[in-house]
Amino acid sequence: MAEMSRLAYFKFEGSVELTSIAKSLADATDEKNIKKTLEKLLAEQRQSADQAIEDLRGYLAKAEFELIETFNHNGTQAFLATSKKYKMGVLAFRGTEKDIRDIKTDLKAPMIETNGSKIHGGFYMHLMI
Repeated sequence: MAEMSRLAYFKFEGSVELTSIAKSLADATDEKNIKKTLEKLLAEQRQSADQAIEDLRGYLAKAEFELIETFNHNGTQAFLATSKKYKMGVLAFRGTEKDIRDIKTDLKAPMIETNGSKIHGGFYMHLMI
């Protein structure tokens, strides 16, 4: 479980270097160039995220787990993995990072009861969307 907690911090959604994006956009001279630059940067981000998910899939496979789904919504990230060998599933959430969206989720701290279990109100809200 400790390894699952560590892997929750793996940037499976890819990462964006804001400095390079800002520089690329500053070099764009008109609306057509800005659009072309943004499309290229978004395509690179998608490739980065796709590769990151494949990397996560590989790390989990070493522990005999299969990646079922990743979640990245409104500042909340998690992944769901299962193992036939261990007959279990793991839903691992990333904890609070230096992101205002994470802090807002943390502030929505009341517990919500659903199906006989309690879940953090902020997590529940993000999972239901």
